[in-house]
Amino acid sequence: MYGHQSIIRTPRRRNILAFSDLQYSRKVSPRKLDFLLQEFQHAAKTYNIDYFFFLGDLINSLDEIKNHTKRAILIQWLRRLTQIAPLIMISGNHDYSYHGQYVQTSTIYRGWCDTLRSIPNLHLLEIDPETNSQYIFDDGNIRVLGLTLPEECYPTNMNSNRNGTDAYIQQLQQFLPGLQTVQERDHYLLVHSPRHLDAVPLDTNIFALAGHSHNGLIPPILDELLRSSTRGLIAPGHKISRTRSIKYELFAPNSRLRPTIKRPIATIKPCTYFSVTSHLGFFNHFYPSINYSVIIDSDSAPFLQESYFLPLKSRYK
Repeated sequence: MYGHQSIIRTPRRRNILAFSDLQYSRKVSPRKLDFLLQEFQHAAKTYNIDYFFFLGDLINSLDEIKNHTKRAILIQWLRRLTQIAPLIMISGNHDYSYHGQYVQTSTIYRGWCDTLRSIPNLHLLEIDPETNSQYIFDDGNIRVLGLTLPEECYPTNMNSNRNGTDAYIQQLQQFLPGLQTVQERDHYLLVHSPRHLDAVPLDTNIFALAGHSHNGLIPPILDELLRSSTRGLIAPGHKISRTRSIKYELFAPNSRLRPTIKRPIATIKPCTYFSVTSHLGFFNHFYPSINYSVIIDSDSAPFLQESYFLPLKSRYK
């Protein structure tokens, strides 16, 4: 078990720790959750973290939280995390998956959202079903638009037959005006899928963060060698073939977005690369068990610094 961190140095008023794609399930070990919490506590102390951002896919599916014991373990873990710093989060496509279908408007999903919102210091930026507007977090220090994409933006994973490009762009165009820049704020856009994130121009004052792509499943060694490329090997599909849906897409663009000073857009590497409930879960042993990015208020070089670490006791003294 080992981890990976990215340090992004940019002039900001508040420090952020961003992580994504935990995909919690009955097979996620308590040891991994302990490792995550211990590392986040360490990072919060080291970098004076003001907020946690989570980019979606907290659970592998809604089926996983039917087990009351496993559900309680996850909720308790979130409670311990939010005692360190406020957690601002969005939903991903796995978060509203149930029995192999997307159920974003269902009672079970809405009930799960209410459970999450009942956790002190946790802010779930979900769409308001009554007004069809996205919730915005603004506490006077940061202004965050959390864009929970509808199922049409994930056209090939399950039961949708639409091309997701137009739906994705429509979501950005509809809700981005809500993130109008306000003085004396750090501005963030949180969106689960990065697939068409560059299709709509973003103000350079807005830092956009996404997950979903699992870093294109690029092994760590290749990831270092191919730093200049934004494409991965395999990513969740966003195309339709002539005959059937394609669940995965080869060499998908925007799978590995690294931020620059002029282009503050980043995809956050996952905490779980392969679903542990699938036969591919074994391959997680070859990837970091935890990934996170820290955005800290600094104008010193280097702008982006990445490193790997082991969860040794000496690290957490």
